[in-house]
Amino acid sequence: MIRKIFLTVLAALLLAGCTSSDEVINIYSGRHYEAAEDLFREFTRQTGIQVNLVKADTDQLIKRLDLEGAGSPADLLITVDAGRLITAKSLDLLQAFQSELVNEVVPPSYRDTDGTWTGLTVRARVIVYHKDRVGPADLSTYEALAGPEWRGRVLVRSSQNHYNQTLMASMVAALGPEAAESWVRGLVENMARSPQGNDRDQVKALAAGTGDVAIVNTYYMGLLLNSPNAEERGVAQKTGILFPNQNDRGTHVNISGIGLTRHAPNSNNAIRLIEFMLSNTSQKILSEANCEYPVSVRVPWPEQLLEWGAFRADTLRLSELQPHLQEAMLSLTGPAGSETCFSDEVWSHILRNLLPAYVLNTIWLMLGVALLTFLMGVSTAWLVSMYRFPGRRVFEWALILPIAIPGYINGFAWAGMLDYTSPLYAWLRSNLGIDTGPYNLPRQHLLLPPPRQTRTGNP
Repeated sequence: MIRKIFLTVLAALLLAGCTSSDEVINIYSGRHYEAAEDLFREFTRQTGIQVNLVKADTDQLIKRLDLEGAGSPADLLITVDAGRLITAKSLDLLQAFQSELVNEVVPPSYRDTDGTWTGLTVRARVIVYHKDRVGPADLSTYEALAGPEWRGRVLVRSSQNHYNQTLMASMVAALGPEAAESWVRGLVENMARSPQGNDRDQVKALAAGTGDVAIVNTYYMGLLLNSPNAEERGVAQKTGILFPNQNDRGTHVNISGIGLTRHAPNSNNAIRLIEFMLSNTSQKILSEANCEYPVSVRVPWPEQLLEWGAFRADTLRLSELQPHLQEAMLSLTGPAGSETCFSDEVWSHILRNLLPAYVLNTIWLMLGVALLTFLMGVSTAWLVSMYRFPGRRVFEWALILPIAIPGYINGFAWAGMLDYTSPLYAWLRSNLGIDTGPYNLPRQHLLLPPPRQTRTGNP
């Protein structure tokens, strides 16, 4: 009887989560903005295709894709940096796709030469200066910031940041490895403080009197200028923007982008979503919501960006930075860039994005264990103590067996058994045709939660 009940409940759980793979898209996203999620919901409304979203740090998602291999449920990878898409491609985690719309509206500089990824939005990495202490005529190029006249005046975030690593790759491509490393060395010597915080924090430091110039992405300036906080707007108004290297190769630009994963189980739906995100309406929403340049040539710039004026962007294709990324990272983490690595940015990321989820999951786990232990332990102990029934002696020993198994082993055993790539789920998919998508069946989250999961679309 008990066996029948258990099998019935298990079957109900399995079947309750089943959805057709033709009606779903699974996205791993390192871009965490509400505007994109609103567009995913609109895509679901228009097409009926459910969008499942896993949000985490991009490097974590790339590692997860690599570990999952052919069993990965992910269809799309979204990043805030071209360098991470290049890395994912180099690890053979992306596949080429065909789209006439992508070829038509996205300039070649902002998409992969082999067609594995494309940009969604564009941002320029500019020099921001304090208007009272520096004038536009004092500034010219990235390279000039390594000069002795800027000693103790430059602000920049950590070298562990993706934007700086991709900027460095462009410097290696333009100057060569030795000259680029020399530039890093000069920049470190000119820093007004050890790197800390994000680009927005560099601008705030400028306004507070720490440093005179900062290397910042344009959209951070747009967000400050349009902030609901009057103090942040005041900070931005004290500073100006200069697009460097206008007389030679142009200003370094980067993208937020999207790539089709190597083993995408819903590739056709995924391409439909990519094209939806490149539509005129979506591009307008994305660019205006986050003060970014639309990647589509069909869509005009937001008003705020038009006020900054037109500029010459670096014409080097972002996909051509691949051979220079490794050299860039070595330069930034070697002796020349060692100072830039010791910042509080990693700790800030942990405290802001990871620790709250870990603490909350731990509390829920403790409460759940305490409640279930009380309900199951007390009731079964009472039954065994008060009544005699067939198998009573077996239960006396069986009830204490879980105590002999360390909790962490038990937890990881359940997590592995209920993982999407586990043998159990692989058998269910291949033999019974049951969709065991990453959100369809129960999973143990334990003390170490998986990347944050968001379900968008119709409830």
